[in-house]
Amino acid sequence: EFRRVLFRSTEQTQWFLPVAILMAIVAFGRLVGLAVDGMSKPVLPALVVEFVITGVLVGAHMSVT
Repeated sequence: EFRRVLFRSTEQTQWFLPVAILMAIVAFGRLVGLAVDGMSKPVLPALVVEFVITGVLVGAHMSVT
């Protein structure tokens, strides 16, 4: 019911996917940076947030469509 209220005006979530792809690309770039440069503590919170945002966007799109 919450998703219906949240997206009831448009129910067009196709634009969530390009944003999710961009977030995943950024997260992948951070992973490559971690692999090349070694572990860096300040990078971890941003990496987690990027994965969470990617998951939320894809999940929201999948739940509405």
